[in-house]
Amino acid sequence: MENVGLSLTKIPHVMLFGFFFLLTAAQFDRIDRITLAWSGLATLIMGFLVELEEGATRTGNCRLTDVLPDILGALIVGALLMSITSIRRRGA
Repeated sequence: MENVGLSLTKIPHVMLFGFFFLLTAAQFDRIDRITLAWSGLATLIMGFLVELEEGATRTGNCRLTDVLPDILGALIVGALLMSITSIRRRGA
């Protein structure tokens, strides 16, 4: 549990993977559940790949809990995208 707390304080990971999620979602024609699901899956896979790279090259701390801030960034941006989409649909 201590590693979970330490991992969630990695603000650069949250911001970078949130931005990755946003760029992935921008590749789709519209924002809906399928878009968010595929973008979330791509973000999760990228997080795992980064951790595998850190473990293989020994350039960082390879811990499974380090994927949590990546997921948190994706969830934050996903919630923002859903909110913006909902507001735009109500106004149209």
